[in-house]
Amino acid sequence: MDLFLKYQGKYYLSGRITCNKGYWYWLSFRQKIPNFHVGDPLLNAFSVRFLYLLESLDEIGFQYYLELDRDTMNTMMYYFNYFISLITGIFDSLAIKTKDKYHLSIGKDNNYSSTSLNKKAGRDFLKVLRGKNQKLHKHISDYAYFRKLIYEFRELLIHREMLEINYFTPNEEEEKHKIGAFAAKKKTIDIIKQCGDKIRKYDDFTEWGVFSHNNKYFITPFYFAKTSTKTLIAFSNKYLEMLDFNNCIDELQKKNLNDHFLKDLKLFENNSLGF
Repeated sequence: MDLFLKYQGKYYLSGRITCNKGYWYWLSFRQKIPNFHVGDPLLNAFSVRFLYLLESLDEIGFQYYLELDRDTMNTMMYYFNYFISLITGIFDSLAIKTKDKYHLSIGKDNNYSSTSLNKKAGRDFLKVLRGKNQKLHKHISDYAYFRKLIYEFRELLIHREMLEINYFTPNEEEEKHKIGAFAAKKKTIDIIKQCGDKIRKYDDFTEWGVFSHNNKYFITPFYFAKTSTKTLIAFSNKYLEMLDFNNCIDELQKKNLNDHFLKDLKLFENNSLGF
């Protein structure tokens, strides 16, 4: 229902109250990342990328539920490619903010290229960070498989052979219901398992959208994107907390209970549809 209404250009805060598209995604972002604080220049890029990420997730969802053909699958993959790039951009935003906060000096190369949560590119950055904030370093390490998964997809999509598109009818009793998926190597599936993947009830694929066919592995982009977003939300908000950003929504509520934004946010949290 959420995707259907958005596809019609309708963005609901409750059963009777609507708003424009930009404000809806802003409320969605603020509700999901309450430790984000407005006004920090280095985190502005983080927020914009997250807004684009939430919108691209919905665009992938639109194509997933439309009648599958070459056009809808190509459009889905177009947004999926962008989705992966946005996650790595969010990682970079967090790393750059961390470097700035702690005034980290990273060997001879003090440029942004080495300020990364990528284990390879950011090896020196992560090593120096451990000496400044061990808890944050551990938090980053706890999501090692998630980061590895996203960076491997980025390498594949940006620099290598991209992804092979396939079409499937998962249930012979529902011949008209087709899904689009891309092929994945076993090592990628193993990384996804390390991220805590599990079987979905009443579906033929896992929480991360993985299924097998003729002894090969495939991934449905929409479910992979949804679970990735949930994981990214948990990672990012805790990351900001460990950078000493308090829950901004709680702070606003203590200052002004009649604030218009807070009222809209409460409506969104209690009544709206949405991921």
